[in-house]
Amino acid sequence: HALVRLASTGRYAILVHGPGERGGGNYRLYVERLKSVPMPDVAGMCEGRLDDAGMAHVRFLARKGETVVPHGAGIVEFIDPKGRSRPGWEGCHDIELDGEHYVRVHGAPDAGFRVGVERARLRDLGSDGERADSLAAHGIDEWRFEGRPDEFRRIVLRGERIAMRVIPRDTATGLDERAPLVVLSDREKGGLRRLAFVLGRDGGHRVQVLSRSESSLEYRLSFDVAAVPLALAQPAARELDVGASEFFAFDTTPGQVLRVDVGADAFDPLLRLTAADGRPIGENDDGGGGLASRHGWFVQRGGLVRAQVA
Repeated sequence: HALVRLASTGRYAILVHGPGERGGGNYRLYVERLKSVPMPDVAGMCEGRLDDAGMAHVRFLARKGETVVPHGAGIVEFIDPKGRSRPGWEGCHDIELDGEHYVRVHGAPDAGFRVGVERARLRDLGSDGERADSLAAHGIDEWRFEGRPDEFRRIVLRGERIAMRVIPRDTATGLDERAPLVVLSDREKGGLRRLAFVLGRDGGHRVQVLSRSESSLEYRLSFDVAAVPLALAQPAARELDVGASEFFAFDTTPGQVLRVDVGADAFDPLLRLTAADGRPIGENDDGGGGLASRHGWFVQRGGLVRAQVA
């Protein structure tokens, strides 16, 4: 793929060849012409009219590692400096290449359009605690933190019309590498969003908080690393909020035969068991009689096990 913005009118040619400027077989060539207008200010808006085909393209500069959120009516595509259409999450895009990027807008011929681009604000999440902040319309905050493999983290986001995700700062994964992180739960209820995950690599990670609102809003973000210790043959009595889940942790050794039981009078409990690295061990609902949950297994590998009650 290649995208070239021509500096002047005239006649141009495209040379196609194989490796070493030799041939190699049949090929197909696709060329798309597009006219673009510059974004006057990333903090502002670009206004104009669609062409006779109902199309317009807005260009702006971005650098690798940034996260941007194009917003406006009729946006159908985000194009990188090589001319490739790039998917996004909830309308936001992680920039992989330095250079000019394009937003394609489609609608009725000669209709007016208005498009803007917001860039993520960088924040330091640090360790456990709670953070309070606000987002502009279509704004995005990126909270960064460091971690190590097998670390367990929980995040709770409070705020209306907000989306959240956790991703590594470096998304590249080799064939022999573990996944950057394993999500253990992802629950949303009203203005409350919960996320639990296990890190799969050293280094930086980021929590992106994205506004789905047309106006500014406030939110709170709490962050902790705790799972309740659970001792063998010592039942734990706990209370669970509506729509929430809780995590317990206990150690195992190879050769043990273990069973976990969960019972509750006020709700139907669900049990999930995972290893320290997030690998699933088992899941059960209603296996303990009535609405109670139960899972038993023979321990082969040993190590830390987390039990999630939901």
